[in-house]
Amino acid sequence: MNKTSIDKQIIPLVEFFNTLDGINTIGSCQGHDDGGKTGEWVYPYIKFKSASNHSLGLLASIEYIYADLNILYNLSDIELDNIYRPKLNAIWTIEVVPNHDYSVSHNIENDEYALYVLKAHSDSFTKPSEVYPDFSKILDWYKAQIKSNVKDY
Repeated sequence: MNKTSIDKQIIPLVEFFNTLDGINTIGSCQGHDDGGKTGEWVYPYIKFKSASNHSLGLLASIEYIYADLNILYNLSDIELDNIYRPKLNAIWTIEVVPNHDYSVSHNIENDEYALYVLKAHSDSFTKPSEVYPDFSKILDWYKAQIKSNVKDY
């Protein structure tokens, strides 16, 4: 991984992804308010391959921090207070996207090989720089999940 090709704000989260078993990041962007060449800003994302269902499940669980746990699990307010749920500036999800780069480089006619992308939904924030504080909160959240999983074994 060449750090010089990774946007500064998202480096710690990308580095963490690459420490997970079976996860290999292949692209990322911290987002850009200025829009660059196109004049449109880009939403923050991390594109990665996953060979581990356990690691993929961990990464995908970021979506559930937005779930209404009270409705899902009928938890009391006191129980909800004991659950670490970071206040993030954007809504983040894991999405499956076609691996066009792989298909083209391997002369595959269809896009059967998929990649995963952790991305912030562009309608949940005004400009990408508002999301930068989320990176460290997401990283802390993942680390807390790993610690709790280790205790469960």
